[in-house]
Amino acid sequence: MIQEYMVVIVMNNKITCQQVIDRLNENNISYTIKQFGNCAIIVSKHGGRIFGPFENKESESLSWMSQSFRNSESYKEMIETRAWNIGGERFWIAPELAFFVKERKRFDDTYIVQDAMGFGSYELKENDTEITISQTAQLDVYEMPFDYKKIFMRRTIIKAINPFSESKTNKFPDNTIYCGYHQTFYIKDETPQNSMYVEPWILNQINPGGKLLVPYFGQLDFVDYYYPIDENCQQVHNGYVELNITGKRKFKIAYKAINTFGRSAYVNRLDDGRYYAHFRSYNNNPSNKYCCEPADKPGEKGCSLFVYNDFEDGHGGFGEYENSGLTLGMDTGLTESRCELTTWWFIGAKESIEQIVHTLLGVKYSISI
Repeated sequence: MIQEYMVVIVMNNKITCQQVIDRLNENNISYTIKQFGNCAIIVSKHGGRIFGPFENKESESLSWMSQSFRNSESYKEMIETRAWNIGGERFWIAPELAFFVKERKRFDDTYIVQDAMGFGSYELKENDTEITISQTAQLDVYEMPFDYKKIFMRRTIIKAINPFSESKTNKFPDNTIYCGYHQTFYIKDETPQNSMYVEPWILNQINPGGKLLVPYFGQLDFVDYYYPIDENCQQVHNGYVELNITGKRKFKIAYKAINTFGRSAYVNRLDDGRYYAHFRSYNNNPSNKYCCEPADKPGEKGCSLFVYNDFEDGHGGFGEYENSGLTLGMDTGLTESRCELTTWWFIGAKESIEQIVHTLLGVKYSISI
């Protein structure tokens, strides 16, 4: 069971742990709660989502969640209308253009989230040490010489040890809260005769108001999706970029695997005066055939990290923190793929979060939010 703590978090889209539990129970949706460090996550069979983390049952999710969780009626409507934008972290299949866009030249007008992606028929299992979510998804494929792909997909979630625990030099800051979990993503192509690139796509929706930091080396190489970005979206510094997650306009930026190293962080402020940092540490391999590309820029591939900023559309503005995994199909010679992602969350004073960012990213960053 989730441990009880005295501190209450106040956030943008205020969805509490108890609200999530109530909505899932009211609709007979299977879920489990797992404690990882000082916080807990909720793993839901519906959509195969991870919600949280939460410090206690009355605190709000550190990741973004739909306002529909606030009351029974709005959540029931979301379920009945088979809505996909419920928040939290999700595991989808890329490339986006093949599985989500019916016509490349009419990207916005023909964008669709298939049922198997949006909520899926997941199987949820757990034991004392791990949680497993799996399904076999049959997906329509657009603008290809065949109609569908059948993919088995599974994610396994276990605890992640605090990265400071084995260091004698880098001291973990006092009065800092830690939560961490490690995931293994496995996909298997059950229709290899329908040959195409396929890869895991892991997305976490984040509360706006913060800064996302991406270290890089060499000459920065990134891809600008959708609408052109400006310095209000991204600032390029010596050795890292800083993105403004505002939830007020639409943009998407993808970073090439060749000069990023698979570790980045989102820093935001809580209404109680504390700060938090949300780190992703994933397999980043410049030799991998990362297959996603913008609709209007054919061939702009090779990106492992994606950052999306959306606008207020009735759900509340949000950001997305995304990465791709090991690609299979075509000249990769693979019909199965495994990749890993470790997620670390830290909550504490401004100076403590700055120290953690410096240690784990090598960036001397002064928080200004």
